[in-house]
This record gives sequence, C-alpha cells and structure tokens, in this order.
Amino acid sequence: MTRETGGPSPPDRPDDGDEVAVERFVARPDSEEITLLVVDDERNLLSIVASRLQERFGSLEVVTAKHGTEALDLLDSKAVDCVISDYKMPGMDGLEFLEKCRDVEPGLPFILFTSKGSEDVAMEAIDAGATDYLRKNLNDEGFALLANRIENAVVQYRTRKLAREAERHVQRVHDHVADAYLGLDDGWHIASVDERGADLLGGTREDLVGERLWEVVPELVDSPLQSAFEEAVETGETATFRMSHEGMGAHFEVHAVPSPDGLSAYFRDVTDRTEQGVTLDTVADLAVDLRETTDALGAATDRATEACDCEEVHAIAGEQDDLAEVVEELESIVDGDG
Repeated sequence: MTRETGGPSPPDRPDDGDEVAVERFVARPDSEEITLLVVDDERNLLSIVASRLQERFGSLEVVTAKHGTEALDLLDSKAVDCVISDYKMPGMDGLEFLEKCRDVEPGLPFILFTSKGSEDVAMEAIDAGATDYLRKNLNDEGFALLANRIENAVVQYRTRKLAREAERHVQRVHDHVADAYLGLDDGWHIASVDERGADLLGGTREDLVGERLWEVVPELVDSPLQSAFEEAVETGETATFRMSHEGMGAHFEVHAVPSPDGLSAYFRDVTDRTEQGVTLDTVADLAVDLRETTDALGAATDRATEACDCEEVHAIAGEQDDLAEVVEELESIVDGDG
C-alpha cells in the first residue's frame, strides 16, 4: 500500500489534522484491472472498504478520497471505472457529488453506499442518475453484494464504451469508403440512407426510408445499377461498378455488398481522382482497427451477458451483431477493390 498526500482541506469541511487524503490498494494483475474511486469522510471505513473489495477482485486499484471536492480533482486527473460514495459528507453530500460527476462523465457507474438516508434518498439518487444505491453492510454478505454490483456496472460501462468506439470506427470507415450510403432490405425498400445518398436519389431521408427504390427512381429500372444490385444479391458477392449522375455532373464508383437481409451500397465520387486524399490502404487499415474493436466488443458483450442478463445488455449485444455485419461489408469492399 502506498500513500499520496492530498491538497489543502477546503474551507467548508472540518480539519482533522490528517493531511494524508489518498490511499491506493493494488491487487494482483492476473485479470483486467478495475479502477475504483471510494469517497467517504470516515477514514477507517475507507481502508476497510478498499481492502475488503481488493480481496474479491482479481485485479483492482482503489483510489480513496475523504470528500467530494477532492474526489472531483481525482476524476479530472485519473481514469476511473466506478465511483462508490457516501451520502452524508461535509461540504458536499453524495447527491451533490453525483450531480458534479455526471457533468464530468455522464455514463460513469456511481453507487451511493451509505448508512444514512431513506427510501426517498434512494429514489432521488436513482432519479439523479445513480447506477445503484446500497445501505452499508460491512459483513461478508454485504461486501459480496457490493462487489457484484460493481462488477456488473463496470462490465456494462466498458461494453457501452466499446460499442461507442466501434460506432465511431464505422463512421470513420464509411467516411473514407463512400461519399454516399444506401441500405436496402430484401424487398428493395430503402432501409437507411445518409444525406448524400438522399441527394443522389433526389429526395430527403425522411421521405425515402421505407419506399421501394425502383418506385422512387423509376429510371433505374432495367439500368446497369439494377442489374449489378440483383447480381450481387443472387451471387452473394460484392459487385463493383461505375455510374454517372447527370444531375450532379459526377461519376461514382459503387460497391454493392449483399447480406441475408438485403444490400448495402457505397457510392464514392471518382469525378476527380486526384482530389481523393485517402488511399485504399488507409481504408484497409481502418477496417482492421474496426475488426479489432468489434471483436473486443463481442468478448465484452459475452462477459456482460454472463454478469447481468438484463435488457440493456441484450440491446448492446444486438448492436454488436449489427456492427459485425458492417465490418464484413467494409472488408468485402476492401477485398473487392484489391
């Protein structure tokens, strides 16, 4: 155990003469480490909570603070996976601290852990965005419950972060692969379309989604584009071809990627290749990064399902499946270009 000396006490909290305000307890590094911030004005209880939780996790770092002001300073300087906070504390109570935590990191797991309060406090905490509320119980059963709630909250938090990261990767790759995107279901209805794709079809996203492509743009019937789309669906292989758009005065390279549910089409403006600043190698590198992220998300989702078989986790699992399909589409584009 190592100790760090905290800053000066704020003027609105009692000074007990103890300048040592932060303690760290680091457990075995035999699994992915969790960083936990425990906030309580009772110093002995801080040590008890830190050491008892350390016994229950394979790898855990516990950072402790004696009041909300100090805890907020720690959140500014250190990445934390979960916050455990007392309710009754000098200067700033647990609910006030929760509100400020939400300003720093809206999704950070926050468990109000207190011996004082009431059902009204519990409801207020949940309404304010607390992940959970537990009454202090310092026996084995109480710490087992607290450890379980922490693990569930952290697994879900990390899984959501991975999902957001994967979505950002998808957008980056989309931005590099295509200037426009069109998603069709197995009946050739427009399931999704971005703004650029809507411009190509001569409408708005709101008006186009749900409509049948051949009815929206009847001039595409019996066109090379329809033939390429149908061939991609029939063969199950990505089709790549060129098309011109007279209205925009542009030439596009189109990648039609089939899936069991329909087809995704990516349109890349190739009117002036010299202005294309991104090479296929860049797209391929982004696709590799995206594959690694979605693989990690899949593992995290499996763990989240084991830890908490709840509706939110199932929703994240569904998002992961959708992202995995997108990865396969983008990899098909890269392979097809090669």
